[in-house]
Amino acid sequence: MRRLALLGLTAVFLIATTSACTRMSASPEPDFDVRSDLDAQNIPRGASVLYVSGVTREGFRHISSLRRIRSIEVLDLSLDDYSLAELSKMPALEYLECHDASALTVRGVEYFANGFVGLRSLSISKCSVISYATLIRIAQCGSLRELTLDGCDEVTRDGILAYARYSRCARCIVHDCKKVRPKISFEEVVVTRTDGTRVVVEIR
Repeated sequence: MRRLALLGLTAVFLIATTSACTRMSASPEPDFDVRSDLDAQNIPRGASVLYVSGVTREGFRHISSLRRIRSIEVLDLSLDDYSLAELSKMPALEYLECHDASALTVRGVEYFANGFVGLRSLSISKCSVISYATLIRIAQCGSLRELTLDGCDEVTRDGILAYARYSRCARCIVHDCKKVRPKISFEEVVVTRTDGTRVVVEIR
């Protein structure tokens, strides 16, 4: 899977290093729109990009058995910790978007640290458990190159800067997080890591 999208996140975190770092491609159009557990059982064999809504844990369990899915966008509250655990097993998944991820807990966030071995782009919105501590855990996802946070009200500026220092992201975008306000309408903060690489944090 190249992209997994969970609705509730409208912005995407991207961090750009001074070394040759290219932007991720735009979100692909879905090969299949999954609206029920029955749909999940009938995903075409060649599908690689999914839009998902109205699916239970059983539906996510079936989706996780598909080996070629690169990108998933979850459009509603159907994603919880157990469903995320299933998605973390998908070896080809590179893109994940979580829109309105308010059902996730700290337990679910741990899967970003210990699963998702190939995840490159993550977008999360309206998730109250995203904080300084959980951002440090997400930073353990070594494959992640883009992070977007939107409407995550417990995110702080210190948390974002710590994430930038300790992650391997190329770019990070923060949008409409109450505790992270830009000094102007759009702000770029450059963070230098211990290895000398520079990361741009975009605050909107």
